[in-house]
Amino acid sequence: KSKLYIFIKKSIPSHKILGAAHGVLIAHLKFQDRPEYQAWLKESFRKVVCSVTNDEFVLLKNYPDHIIVTESGLGNQEIALVFCPRDKWPKIFRKFPLLDV
Repeated sequence: KSKLYIFIKKSIPSHKILGAAHGVLIAHLKFQDRPEYQAWLKESFRKVVCSVTNDEFVLLKNYPDHIIVTESGLGNQEIALVFCPRDKWPKIFRKFPLLDV
């Protein structure tokens, strides 16, 4: 089944949940007209929220179909990446630990 991946930086001192929440909303606004997003909404709605280092965050920015979430309360720092839902993901996506809140 289709999944939406959210990657949150480990290094941010706060706002981790807001990064995920804002990211899903921003992703909805960006991807809502795409067929794979519509299929995800109707058939799956699965989300995976992972914690990544700053270096991993930079690496993940090289993969397509994502939005970058910034937080004004942290000086507009980049705090999260949200990828458009799909069925198949690069193997590297499965190596990151789930976010522990």
